[in-house]
Parts: sequence; structure tokens; C-alpha cells
Amino acid sequence: MGRASGALRQEYRSLELLDEISRLRYEGQLPAHIEGDRRNTLIKKFQDWKGQNYVPKNVHPAIQWSSKSPFELFETDKDNTSEFQSLNKCNSNPRPTKKIKLTKGSEPILQEKTTQSKKRKSDEVNERLMLDQFGFTWDSQNYSCSYDALFTILFNIWSETP
Repeated sequence: MGRASGALRQEYRSLELLDEISRLRYEGQLPAHIEGDRRNTLIKKFQDWKGQNYVPKNVHPAIQWSSKSPFELFETDKDNTSEFQSLNKCNSNPRPTKKIKLTKGSEPILQEKTTQSKKRKSDEVNERLMLDQFGFTWDSQNYSCSYDALFTILFNIWSETP
């Protein structure tokens, strides 16, 4: 039988510990000092409390860790909070716009474009994606991409239909 790669095995080990932390917190058995904004911070505090070789009872033998196959955290997280940032770094309207007050009974005059360049459908899709998507900035040092992806999806769903 084949074995999972080290990174995949490490990811499953992290998820098992996070599952155990969630279970203990739900049951009220987790000390108050076990907390953190990032998963590595939380796992590190949990391991400091339980010990490096603590393995929850329901962990599958294929991903269990021991002194021969230790559970090593990726580089420790920075303790800064993630903020939603626009994926589009450029300002689509750099010049300030003037608001014109119309007098009663007047109608705005719309100017027609005389020269219209051909626009490919893919350009329209790319522009929409660049302007409309918001999400976490992925940090390759903390390997939090699965959570970032989940929260980005949830945020975009919420922002479209609050």
C-alpha cells in the first residue's frame, strides 16, 4: 500500500489535532490559555500543554506520529490578524468625480462613445474577477491556505447576498 507524502500526512495530523482541540473546547475540558488566531499557534499551545507525542485516540495508524515519525509544525505563525484586501491593486477610477446637481425638470445628457474598441469576452471576465473578488492574502509561511480559501468563499457569498 502506498504512503501519503510528508506534507499531506502533516496536514492530516494538523487537522486531527484541531479536531481534538475543538472536541475538548466543546466539552469544556480545554484550559482557557489554549487559544490562538492561527492554527499553528493553537496547535503549539496545545502541544505545550499535552506534550509533543500526544496522539488523540481516534487518529488512523497511517498518520499517527511518534518519536520515530514526529509531528513537526511548519514555521510558527506570526501573530498578526488577517485583513480582507482587494485582489485588485490598481485604482479603477484615479480621478475624483464631480457630482452635478440637476435642476428640477432637467435630464442628464449621456455622451455616446464614438470609437469603441473590440473587447474580448475573456477581458470582461478578467476585469470582473479583478474588481469584485476580495479575500485573505495567502501566506506561504503559515500554510493556512485551506482556511483562507474557505473564509474567502464564505465572505464572497455573504457580500453578494448579505
